[in-house]
Order: sequence, then C-alpha cells, then structure tokens
Amino acid sequence: MKLVPCLLFDGRADEALAYYSSVLPGAKTTDVMRGQGAALVAATLEFDGGRIMLLNGPAAEPSMSVSMFLECETQAQVDRLWDELSDGGKPIRCGWITDRFGVTWQIVPAGMLKYLGDPDPARARRAMQSMMGMTKLDINEIARAADGA
Repeated sequence: MKLVPCLLFDGRADEALAYYSSVLPGAKTTDVMRGQGAALVAATLEFDGGRIMLLNGPAAEPSMSVSMFLECETQAQVDRLWDELSDGGKPIRCGWITDRFGVTWQIVPAGMLKYLGDPDPARARRAMQSMMGMTKLDINEIARAADGA
C-alpha cells in the first residue's frame, strides 16, 4: 500500500503540473488522464523521493491542516526549493510556505528532526527556539543553537 497525496485544482491542474515539474527535483509525469478537448483530468508527478497526484475538479480551498513535507538532503536544496515555491506564494515561518496555488509545503533540511528530538532536553529546546525564529530553515543555525553556540 502507498500513500499518494492528491491535490485538487479548479481548472489549473495543467498549470500546476508544469510548475511543480520545473520545481521538484527529478520530476516526471506519469498516469496522465485527459478529457474532452485534451483538458487534463489528472496526472501523477513522481520526483526524487515522492509522488503526488494532481486532479482538476471543483473549487476547493486548500488548508494548512494538510501540507507537503519535503525533507531536503542539503541546505542548497532547501534554499532552491524555498525560493521557487515562495515565488508567487507566501512564506510563513518554521519552514512553511503556501505556494501560488494555495498548497502548503514544509521545506525541511535533513537532520532537523534529530536536533528537535535530541535526548538532551536542553539541546532540543535550543534547536526548537532557533527554528521557531526562522522563516526559511537553516540547518547550520539550528545545529549551532543546539550546541549552545
């Protein structure tokens, strides 16, 4: 069994597919379904480490209660995805962004959860305080904070 998030777009799935294909690393489109006049009905976008389905359907407001959590291997990848997903969108805080389609993403550097869940409560608290003061996450700053530097 695999969990595949399905994002609903009110007539903008073609636009979203093109956008996310250019942003997400290693993106490739699969399972394309088209309706009358070649309009996109649905498509699956596979990318490094993930898969999402994009579906044209009736208008529905996206909610922050569901977000796409992207764990990035490098700070450079965090920086690139942050810049691209926030273009036309709205940066929030703690690594969260609402993109131009209203979809909420969490752009998280690999290793961050290790700092936040450190068995030493003081290290975990310092890491959490550092993260809470950030908009775009910086793993080096979180590590320095955890170390008390």
